[in-house]
Amino acid sequence: MKRRQFFIFSSAVFLLPLTESWAQTSEVGVELPENQKKWNSLTEEQKSEIKQRYARFKNLPEEQRQKLKRAHRRFTALSPEERQKVRQAAKRWKNLDPEEKQRLRKNFKQFRSLDKDQRQKMRDKLKKFKNLSPEQKQGLRQRLRSLRK
Repeated sequence: MKRRQFFIFSSAVFLLPLTESWAQTSEVGVELPENQKKWNSLTEEQKSEIKQRYARFKNLPEEQRQKLKRAHRRFTALSPEERQKVRQAAKRWKNLDPEEKQRLRKNFKQFRSLDKDQRQKMRDKLKKFKNLSPEQKQGLRQRLRSLRK
């Protein structure tokens, strides 16, 4: 939910405050700033959606707004490749069923409860797993499934 809120509000956080002042300058023939040109290129539907998201953002508690702003700054500091990875992960998350999301939340909570050394050991094991061939990965998965039964 928090990641979803980030994506919902990030588009509105920095666009809307500028829109009211832009509306007048565009009619007098003054060269428009790049952000204003972008705003003007949006459809009315897109502008409306951003305004709605911004209104929801403004109604959040200050602590949550600050958290979303920090997340937005971190996201915008990423390289284009890293941003794409984040978008892909968000898309995969969105497509998961609720039970799978709950299982992943539980696993993440368990991981975070481990001490620093244990977490590093888990990361090392994941790196080793990623370096296995597809056949080796499949064999390991099958062995793990048989152990769980």
